Amino acid sequence: MYHTRSGSRLAVITSCFQGMCYIQGSFLRSHGSLKSSNCLIDSRWVLKISNYGMDAFRDEREVGEHERYRDLQWTAPELVRLADSDRPRYGTQKGDVYSFAIIMHEIVYRGMPFGGDLSPRGWWCGNIYRHEYIYK
Repeated sequence: MYHTRSGSRLAVITSCFQGMCYIQGSFLRSHGSLKSSNCLIDSRWVLKISNYGMDAFRDEREVGEHERYRDLQWTAPELVRLADSDRPRYGTQKGDVYSFAIIMHEIVYRGMPFGGDLSPRGWWCGNIYRHEYIYK
């Protein structure tokens, strides 16, 4: 089946939505780390969500500072503001919806969230923690 550009984008968005609904309806309840790098696309333009439930095996010391702040770009602001010890380890369903919206933005506009031209730490520390938001 041939997909136009907009058709293939819609297929990817629909697959991501269906995968997110499946996870939220299962015993997992939320992904907690949903981001575009966890979305894999097969040859039929079907998106597969990966890396769910894997946070239990991850040691926070293994993650560098740049990667930690970069990954926060897909995390809901209300979860970012929480201290690491208070943040739900497996995320929340509402947080997954926020992450899905960021992924949709990436697909539609074909770019990184929030422009991607700022350093991840600079953006989060400068805007989220001061309760200021930048929309491009």
